[in-house]
Amino acid sequence: MVFHMELNGGNVLSIISVMVGTTAFLLGLFVYLANKRSLTNQVFFALTLSMALWIAAVLVALSSGDREIVLLSRKLAFAAASFIAFLMFYFSYLFPKPNAYRLPSWLLVFLPCSMALVAVFTNYILQDIDFVEGVQHNVYGQGYYVFSVYFFGFLLGGIYNFLSKKKQLNAVETVQMGLVLTGLVVSAVLAAFTNLILPKILETYSTGQLGPIAVSFFVILATYAIFKHRLFSIGLVVVEFLVSTMWLFII
Repeated sequence: MVFHMELNGGNVLSIISVMVGTTAFLLGLFVYLANKRSLTNQVFFALTLSMALWIAAVLVALSSGDREIVLLSRKLAFAAASFIAFLMFYFSYLFPKPNAYRLPSWLLVFLPCSMALVAVFTNYILQDIDFVEGVQHNVYGQGYYVFSVYFFGFLLGGIYNFLSKKKQLNAVETVQMGLVLTGLVVSAVLAAFTNLILPKILETYSTGQLGPIAVSFFVILATYAIFKHRLFSIGLVVVEFLVSTMWLFII
């Protein structure tokens, strides 16, 4: 196993990505511990955990020189992204109060599980990768387009969930929803652009290191919502810890 971890710009981005992933995980963990029985808190934790796992898979894919490890890591990143897309949608359905329509959760759970299994155990989405002068080149399958529709479909569905219940929320809930929605959408769109769209167009994974950084928008806005607007009613000590961690990777 060979890892290329030179002290350069890419290494700095990797360090920042680790901090973003760690903060996202801690953010979700504290939210879960604040109310373990709340389905909304559970889904939020699952979402941040999926983000952290996605970042980890991307970092391994970028740092390893072993083709088999890189290929597996890239597939695991697709699997994690499958759950991120679903959990964004599900969280938007639950938060801050459920939408009026009934959600067939068993069907929606089946979709990300199936997509993740296909991503990891088949070549339907990502067929192969190769190294040309140290640069990763991608060979995608027809499932790439299916995955793209799946991801952006859940993202658009999440936006609809948030906006369709805006009139039912009070002033505080509206601000909380706006911050969380903005963070999720900006992070998802930027990460998809750098790690899904551009790698297909350029046929390389050279922009992949920028994707994990995009998650910082969600982490920053969610932490601000917790600190300023008492999102999830997390204790003050936890909030101060999250704010300190957030400023650490900003600086």
